[in-house]
Amino acid sequence: MALTKVHNRMIDDAFVNVRDFGASSSASAANNLAAFNAAVIATPVGGTLYIPSDGGEYIIDTTGGRSSAVLINKRMTVFIDGDVKANYSAIETNAPTIFNVTADNVTFTGPGRVIGDGTVNQQNVGGDAPSLIYVIGSYFTMTEITIVTAPKIGLWLASGTNAKITNCNFTGGATQYEDTAYFAIRIDSGAYHIISNNQFFPDASGGMYVNCIFAIASYCIYDSNVCLRPYEKLIYSTGDANVISNNSVIGNTGAVPGTNIFGTIGAVYRCDGGKNKVIGNYSQYAGGLACRFKGANTVSSNSFLDCVGGGLAIFQGTSVLDYTSVTNNIMVNGNLQGNIDADGMLIAADTGPNNQINISGNTLRYFAPVDRYTNIARWQAAETFPTIHAIIKPSVDNGFNYYPSTTGTTGGSEPTFPTSAGATVTDGTVVWTARANITSVAIASIRMVAPASGLLYCQVSNNLINNTNIGIYTSQMSKSIIESNQINAVGYGVIQNAGTYNKYRFNVFRGLANKGIGSMDATSYGEGNTYDDAFNHANITLPASVTSYAVPTSTFVAATSGVSYSISPNNDAAADYIRDHGLYCSTSAPTVTINSADGTNFAGTESVTIQLIQ
Repeated sequence: MALTKVHNRMIDDAFVNVRDFGASSSASAANNLAAFNAAVIATPVGGTLYIPSDGGEYIIDTTGGRSSAVLINKRMTVFIDGDVKANYSAIETNAPTIFNVTADNVTFTGPGRVIGDGTVNQQNVGGDAPSLIYVIGSYFTMTEITIVTAPKIGLWLASGTNAKITNCNFTGGATQYEDTAYFAIRIDSGAYHIISNNQFFPDASGGMYVNCIFAIASYCIYDSNVCLRPYEKLIYSTGDANVISNNSVIGNTGAVPGTNIFGTIGAVYRCDGGKNKVIGNYSQYAGGLACRFKGANTVSSNSFLDCVGGGLAIFQGTSVLDYTSVTNNIMVNGNLQGNIDADGMLIAADTGPNNQINISGNTLRYFAPVDRYTNIARWQAAETFPTIHAIIKPSVDNGFNYYPSTTGTTGGSEPTFPTSAGATVTDGTVVWTARANITSVAIASIRMVAPASGLLYCQVSNNLINNTNIGIYTSQMSKSIIESNQINAVGYGVIQNAGTYNKYRFNVFRGLANKGIGSMDATSYGEGNTYDDAFNHANITLPASVTSYAVPTSTFVAATSGVSYSISPNNDAAADYIRDHGLYCSTSAPTVTINSADGTNFAGTESVTIQLIQ
């Protein structure tokens, strides 16, 4: 007997068409809801529910909330060719959704679209929120589906494990930025999810998601997702052992709609927890990466270009930052309007000790402004602020910046801005609140800070730092190695604040206005560091009839601690003097002084070279 290969669709009762139960683009929302549910009931376990294209939209009655939604309560495939649209959404108990998935092993696929009713809600509120697809089962799969203008959440994975969301499109949403709780995908729990190769992009009106992927889950993979002009984040992940890799974000090149802030609002990647890997991601006109880590996280081979403020900020989470590794990343400051400039890379611990943090092989450029408020817009008359997300400074700097606590339009003449933090002033229909500028610490390309004895046995090496104010700043970092970095800075190459027993080896410093390694204590030492000629050494002719000579700072910029100097003769007179009487250096801020060792006056013919050794 010949055998015939049997496909699912050849089995009559395995393939169910919603149109056979009365669903159509011309039917009422209530009738479509009933037809969809009847078709689901008729679909056998493992079968396919087919939603064909109908030249219009299947409007689904969602007024009954999640308990009255299209209930997918068995293992099955939902194949969508057409458009399925909600007719209602609200933030309420038993919130509306189109599909309520309560079974394991459910698949949504097809070229069709699932569409919100047009309502967009960004509020941060408790309780239930409207969504388009709500899932509490495990092994849920969605591929190729397009989600359009979700009311608050597009796909909500409320519970379950092993979801796989791939090759889907998410578009539409808020046309201006208001708050933070508006998600394309929200994951509330579980583990082992894969979210990959999805696209998040504005619709024709500019409507877009605030946070594209918000996830509280562990052992997940977020890979190769692409996002255009999000208001905030592509990925906000909280959990352990997650991988965020090869994703790409392009932020706003102009002002974020509803604000006077260019780029995005903060970082586009957020990864909290331990043993996470953030590898090979890209962003432009955005804030790069912000994390609240535990230990053993890896951040490697990412490119954060035209950064909003800083490129990377890692804060200490519920545990120490031990074995955190930040390697081979590229960060370039974008100097984007409306943003307060920040450090290129910030590693900040709250308690200690934090051991063996590795910062190596990174490239950081243009984190240089002395005034970190240089990009903030000045006050203008009759300027409208439709949201409270804005920042200005007065026409004449006064040490403060201001943000609106109410929306509105500025007046015809500039108000007298208050100069105490938290004070307010009414300006037309806007109320401004004062905030003091942060001017005490200059921007650094790499800043590593902690409380007492907070950073131990760290490695900061082979970083390329160009056009910066401070190259590397450390606070309370001890018993660590800072080596083989190349730093071009307008201020200091390295500053050591309150650390001990550090080694500074084979670093190359260029363009410095101040000493290469500032505040290096007596327990730390430098070896083999080099400087450009203007800083490294000076040729001096010693004056006659004195026993000491303070080298002018215009000739040689002197270091004041943790340094030594070598003196070598340039002529026979100097060689004879050193042989017969000796020379040594002493320092007193801000100069270095050449002294006769036995108190014999200089003849005025001795020429020497003095060189900094640090």
